[in-house]
Amino acid sequence: MSRRRPSSLVPTVRLARPKVLSLSVLTGTLVLTGCSGPGSEIDSAGTAPTDVSTDVAGSEVTLRMFDGAGLTALDEAQIAAFEEQNPNITIELTTEPDEVMSTTLPRVLASEDPACIHRVGTLESHVEDSLLTSLEPYAEAYGWSEIPASQLVQYRVNEDGVRGDGDLYAMPSGFVLESWYVNRSMAADLGMNEPPATLEELETVLAAAKEAGQTPIMVNNADGGLGHVYQFLLNYYMGAEATNEWIFRTPGATIDSPEGIQAAQTLTEWIDAGYFNEDANAVDGQQALGRFMAGESVFLPSGNWNAGPIQQNMEDNAGFFLAPPVEAGAVHVAQSNAASPFGIPANCENKNEAAAYLNFLRSDEARQAALDNGYLPLGEASEASAQPTTEGVFADVQAAFTQLAEDDGVVDFVQNATPGLQSNAWTPEGQRLFAGEITAEEFVSNIQAVYEEEIGR
Repeated sequence: MSRRRPSSLVPTVRLARPKVLSLSVLTGTLVLTGCSGPGSEIDSAGTAPTDVSTDVAGSEVTLRMFDGAGLTALDEAQIAAFEEQNPNITIELTTEPDEVMSTTLPRVLASEDPACIHRVGTLESHVEDSLLTSLEPYAEAYGWSEIPASQLVQYRVNEDGVRGDGDLYAMPSGFVLESWYVNRSMAADLGMNEPPATLEELETVLAAAKEAGQTPIMVNNADGGLGHVYQFLLNYYMGAEATNEWIFRTPGATIDSPEGIQAAQTLTEWIDAGYFNEDANAVDGQQALGRFMAGESVFLPSGNWNAGPIQQNMEDNAGFFLAPPVEAGAVHVAQSNAASPFGIPANCENKNEAAAYLNFLRSDEARQAALDNGYLPLGEASEASAQPTTEGVFADVQAAFTQLAEDDGVVDFVQNATPGLQSNAWTPEGQRLFAGEITAEEFVSNIQAVYEEEIGR
């Protein structure tokens, strides 16, 4: 396992075969619905297709796809490539904002005529309610065992309703990654010419920026952006395995621990030191992005979904790097999951054609479309058929993906732990922490309480 870090803000994209991504799934732009707690029994046989065929070259078929609005460019590119290979199959794309999908998803999945290729979020409740097709027969028919198993692990739900093993219920269209964007020229003026090797080095730059009268970090806490910064710290203090166990709702998992509190205390120290924009509680994601691109801060915590506009507006002045570990030489850990995890509703009448599209997502064309749109492709990242760019912030993002895979440091997003955790805990508690209304200990305990209430523990 490699423990090297990028040596500059524009690391070289290595095409040597990397290790697989560990636990890299679920949706980077969230689709959250009600979920069942561990202990519910699931009969996957009831949703497993019996008439399975990989031959879809027959009659004309129109499939509908339902996805989040932010993934339109990626979807359109992959759909066009699929239709070129399968001229008898037409795919009609419908998108909705995430907050709309979060409320409509159970209803549309249960309808008599759902979109056959459907973005799914937290899987447990959909599987328990028999709303999704078990993909195991298609996995066998298409040979999906060739896909690195760790890239699909979070799409599996076992008979007890716990993610991590059991039948497969979704396939990712590509992967996202969240970490740090940096304004190169501002950072260079502060003495930072390469990614910080440790958390202490990052804090040195933050302090220098504040001393120079600059805003160190632009954060969108109107919609819970402070929680993402907390996870950067939690990933290292608590570790990838324990963090994922909490997200997967493993019995006994908690962030109300010395490590979870230490991460919150560090975050509180950053708030008290003035390392964030003073109006963070009134700033949403789009505003934070615009202000960072306008040169109003040194850093922006965000993901590769913003690589396109950042590259277009900042060109060579923008960089991207993985959150630095506490200790020098330690492996990198960062949150990453699917651009869109697509499942097949149980009521879909054209399951074979829908499965053919899911299988297409591992093709050369689909993987290249993922890379072209700033995402890491499904499968081995180094396959010669999908060529990563070597220019701009996209190169930084792709190199970070490769480094994270080598370090085996992928964790899911903490918001994915329960259906309402973002709106009921991360956003309001983060705003209260930023305003100085609660302590670090209260921040952690309050989130843990909502978590336990939502999973029925």
